[in-house]
Amino acid sequence: MADTQGGAAAAQRDADDPFDLQAPKLMADIVNFTIDFMAEAIDSLEVTAEQAFKDGKNRPRGPVAGFSPQQLTASCERVNRALYEAVQSNMDRLELYALGTCFNVPPGLTDGSAAGPAADGGAQGVSEDAVAGMDRELEALRARIVASRAATREMRREAALLDKEMERCGDPAEIEAVAMAAAGKPSVAEDAAAIAAAALKLQPLLQRAQRLRDTLLQRKAAGATKPEQQRKQVDASVEDLGHALASLQP
Repeated sequence: MADTQGGAAAAQRDADDPFDLQAPKLMADIVNFTIDFMAEAIDSLEVTAEQAFKDGKNRPRGPVAGFSPQQLTASCERVNRALYEAVQSNMDRLELYALGTCFNVPPGLTDGSAAGPAADGGAQGVSEDAVAGMDRELEALRARIVASRAATREMRREAALLDKEMERCGDPAEIEAVAMAAAGKPSVAEDAAAIAAAALKLQPLLQRAQRLRDTLLQRKAAGATKPEQQRKQVDASVEDLGHALASLQP
């Protein structure tokens, strides 16, 4: 009878944890390690504070400057309790997440549906060609990810250059004011008018650059694709900026 019960218990353990991951034990160790580490940090803080009161050289400053040793100890205890509650709550969420994702064993791995060739020569598992095809697809995806990240870095660099150029050019409205102030002075007025006209051409570029920054932010948030198209937009903005700056030259 005892052997039967022991066998049933072992079978249940195998069903619950077929790969012997011992996830609950591992998560408990992580939680205990985190709490112990936090407690040691609070203890070290308290010892350091007590030592500062004793030697009188490095007394507490700032908000706790007027605290007595007892008050500082009580504050450390309150911090310890608050940290413990926060850590415990977050560790509970971490455990639920880990058990549902990292340590979750899909049913297909244990019910035989993902097995290799059947003993009776019947249904076959995943073929070597299929595995090789999946490997090639995975490598292609990795290459696309690397290329996308490189394109993103390049766009950010070019966007930063645009920002610097726009800061150097300043507000077109201010340049236009120079032309208005130079009214009645033929040579100065002509030069100022040319500068103002060129500066006004920068206004659409400023708006394009702003849209570029917005696109970069949206792409970062949503993981957007088509980096080549966005790169072309950046190149076009840089080219327009070059033309506009060239027109500012006397």
